[in-house]
Amino acid sequence: MSRRFIDTFFNNNLFDTTFYSSFNNYKYNKEDNSLIVEVPGYTKADLSIYIENGLLYIKGEKDGIRPINISISVYEDLINFEETKASVDCGLLTIKFSTKNKQSKMIQIE
Repeated sequence: MSRRFIDTFFNNNLFDTTFYSSFNNYKYNKEDNSLIVEVPGYTKADLSIYIENGLLYIKGEKDGIRPINISISVYEDLINFEETKASVDCGLLTIKFSTKNKQSKMIQIE
């Protein structure tokens, strides 16, 4: 069963403020654009992470452990997917997002 979380802690340039989760132990660190999710008992082989239609999905299934199903609304156009990394260590999934540089563009006046 999913629950809806609205938390201004996550209100920044990378994430929207709407979260759906069946596994609610996670934290976003604005300083280094990382999302840390508690995934006790899971390995990288048990987890999948993908972005589709503006939602970041974190899913995990393993026998004897409660499934993980997290959906987070993100701004896809701000994420540099080639440089975004994820790792699992000691029951914590860490996703370090790389953001695209949004530079101002000059418009020539004729």
